[in-house]
Amino acid sequence: MKTRVISLRLPEDHWIWQEKDRQSVIRVALDLYRQISDIRDKIDGMNREMDEIKSTINEIKNKLDNMVIAERPAANEQSNVGLPDVDPRLVRAKDRLLDV
Repeated sequence: MKTRVISLRLPEDHWIWQEKDRQSVIRVALDLYRQISDIRDKIDGMNREMDEIKSTINEIKNKLDNMVIAERPAANEQSNVGLPDVDPRLVRAKDRLLDV
C-alpha cells in the first residue's frame, strides 16, 4: 500500500506528546473523526425526514381542523348528519383521534 505523510506542528504541551504510540493514537483519532462526521450526516438526514413528517402531520391536522363536522350524534342518529359526502368512518376516526 502506498502511503503519504502529513506534517503537523503542535505546541510542546499538547497531550499527544504524552502518548507512547502517537501514530496509533492519531490513526484512531482520525478514524473516530470520520465516524463522527458520518454519524452527523446521518443525523442531519434523519432531522430532515422528521421535519417532513412533522410538516405532513401538521398538514393533516390542519385539514382535519378545517373540516366541518357535526356535533356527535345521539346513538340513534346517523353519524354524518349534515355531511352526506363524508364517510362516517372518517368522522368516527377523527373523533377518536381528538379524544386522545
